[in-house]
Amino acid sequence: MERKWLFAIVVFSVVAYDAMASLISRFLLLEYAYFTTGFLLVWFLAGFLICWRSGFLTGLLAGFVAGLTESTIGWVVAESIGPLSSSRIPPENLSFALISVVVVTSCLLSGVVGSIGAAAASLIRKLTAN
Repeated sequence: MERKWLFAIVVFSVVAYDAMASLISRFLLLEYAYFTTGFLLVWFLAGFLICWRSGFLTGLLAGFVAGLTESTIGWVVAESIGPLSSSRIPPENLSFALISVVVVTSCLLSGVVGSIGAAAASLIRKLTAN
Protein backbone atom coordinates (compact mmCIF):
# COMPACT_ATOMS: atom_id res chain seq x y z
CA MET A 1 0.00 0.00 0.00
CA GLU A 2 1.33 3.45 -0.88
CA ARG A 3 2.30 5.79 1.93
CA LYS A 4 -0.26 8.40 0.94
CA TRP A 5 -3.03 5.86 1.56
CA LEU A 6 -1.55 4.93 4.91
CA PHE A 7 -1.61 8.58 5.94
CA ALA A 8 -5.14 8.95 4.59
CA ILE A 9 -6.17 6.06 6.86
CA VAL A 10 -4.52 7.81 9.82
CA VAL A 11 -6.38 11.05 9.08
CA PHE A 12 -9.69 9.22 8.62
CA SER A 13 -9.19 7.24 11.84
CA VAL A 14 -8.50 10.34 13.89
CA VAL A 15 -11.50 12.23 12.51
CA ALA A 16 -13.75 9.19 12.91
CA TYR A 17 -12.66 8.74 16.54
CA ASP A 18 -13.24 12.45 17.20
CA ALA A 19 -16.74 12.25 15.75
CA MET A 20 -17.56 9.03 17.60
CA ALA A 21 -16.24 10.34 20.93
CA SER A 22 -18.15 13.61 20.50
CA LEU A 23 -21.40 11.85 19.68
CA ILE A 24 -21.09 9.42 22.59
CA SER A 25 -20.16 12.29 24.91
CA ARG A 26 -23.10 14.38 23.79
CA PHE A 27 -25.81 11.73 23.83
CA LEU A 28 -24.70 9.75 26.89
CA LEU A 29 -23.70 12.90 28.80
CA LEU A 30 -20.15 11.68 29.36
CA GLU A 31 -17.32 14.15 29.83
CA TYR A 32 -15.37 14.45 26.57
CA ALA A 33 -12.09 14.29 28.51
CA TYR A 34 -12.84 10.62 29.31
CA PHE A 35 -11.92 9.83 25.70
CA THR A 36 -8.34 11.11 26.04
CA THR A 37 -6.95 7.60 26.48
CA GLY A 38 -8.49 6.67 23.16
CA PHE A 39 -6.72 9.57 21.46
CA LEU A 40 -3.41 8.42 22.93
CA LEU A 41 -4.13 4.91 21.66
CA VAL A 42 -4.93 6.17 18.16
CA TRP A 43 -1.65 8.14 18.10
CA PHE A 44 0.31 5.11 19.36
CA LEU A 45 -1.31 2.79 16.82
CA ALA A 46 -0.66 5.26 14.01
CA GLY A 47 3.05 5.21 14.80
CA PHE A 48 3.12 1.46 15.39
CA LEU A 49 1.18 0.32 12.33
CA ILE A 50 2.72 2.74 9.88
CA CYS A 51 6.21 1.87 11.14
CA TRP A 52 5.37 -1.81 10.74
CA ARG A 53 4.37 -1.22 7.11
CA SER A 54 6.80 1.50 6.02
CA GLY A 55 9.64 2.04 8.45
CA PHE A 56 10.53 3.97 11.57
CA LEU A 57 10.64 7.52 10.19
CA THR A 58 7.31 7.10 8.45
CA GLY A 59 5.83 5.81 11.72
CA LEU A 60 7.20 8.86 13.51
CA LEU A 61 5.62 11.13 10.93
CA ALA A 62 2.31 9.26 11.25
CA GLY A 63 2.12 10.10 14.96
CA PHE A 64 2.74 13.75 14.17
CA VAL A 65 0.12 13.74 11.39
CA ALA A 66 -2.39 12.15 13.79
CA GLY A 67 -1.89 14.99 16.28
CA LEU A 68 -2.03 17.65 13.58
CA THR A 69 -5.29 16.16 12.31
CA GLU A 70 -6.67 15.90 15.86
CA SER A 71 -5.94 19.51 16.69
CA THR A 72 -7.30 20.94 13.42
CA ILE A 73 -9.89 18.90 11.52
CA GLY A 74 -10.76 16.80 14.56
CA TRP A 75 -11.28 19.88 16.71
CA VAL A 76 -13.64 21.39 14.13
CA VAL A 77 -15.60 18.12 13.88
CA ALA A 78 -15.84 17.77 17.66
CA GLU A 79 -16.90 21.38 18.16
CA SER A 80 -19.54 21.12 15.46
CA ILE A 81 -21.04 18.07 17.20
CA GLY A 82 -20.78 19.71 20.62
CA PRO A 83 -19.61 17.12 23.16
CA LEU A 84 -20.14 17.54 26.90
CA SER A 85 -17.05 19.29 28.20
CA SER A 86 -16.53 21.24 31.41
CA SER A 87 -13.29 22.69 30.01
CA ARG A 88 -14.76 23.89 26.72
CA ILE A 89 -13.41 27.22 25.53
CA PRO A 90 -16.13 29.56 24.25
CA PRO A 91 -15.57 30.47 20.57
CA GLU A 92 -15.30 34.17 21.40
CA ASN A 93 -12.29 33.43 23.64
CA LEU A 94 -10.38 31.58 20.93
CA SER A 95 -7.44 33.58 19.69
CA PHE A 96 -4.84 32.76 17.08
CA ALA A 97 -2.26 32.40 19.86
CA LEU A 98 -4.42 29.94 21.84
CA ILE A 99 -5.20 27.85 18.76
CA SER A 100 -1.49 27.82 17.87
CA VAL A 101 -0.55 26.60 21.36
CA VAL A 102 -3.14 23.82 21.15
CA VAL A 103 -1.94 22.71 17.70
CA VAL A 104 1.76 22.76 18.63
CA THR A 105 1.18 20.98 21.95
CA SER A 106 -0.98 18.33 20.30
CA CYS A 107 1.58 17.77 17.53
CA LEU A 108 4.43 17.44 20.03
CA LEU A 109 2.51 15.05 22.29
CA SER A 110 1.27 12.93 19.40
CA GLY A 111 4.78 12.90 17.93
CA VAL A 112 6.14 11.51 21.20
CA VAL A 113 3.34 8.93 21.52
CA GLY A 114 3.63 8.01 17.83
CA SER A 115 7.40 7.62 18.18
CA ILE A 116 6.87 5.26 21.12
CA GLY A 117 4.54 3.24 18.88
CA ALA A 118 7.08 3.30 16.05
CA ALA A 119 9.88 2.27 18.42
CA ALA A 120 7.75 -0.60 19.74
CA ALA A 121 7.03 -1.82 16.21
CA SER A 122 10.68 -1.53 15.27
CA LEU A 123 11.78 -3.43 18.39
CA ILE A 124 9.21 -6.20 17.90
CA ARG A 125 10.21 -6.53 14.25
CA LYS A 126 13.89 -6.88 15.22
CA LEU A 127 13.17 -9.37 18.01
CA THR A 128 10.99 -11.57 15.82
CA ALA A 129 13.38 -11.50 12.86
CA ASN A 130 15.83 -13.82 14.65
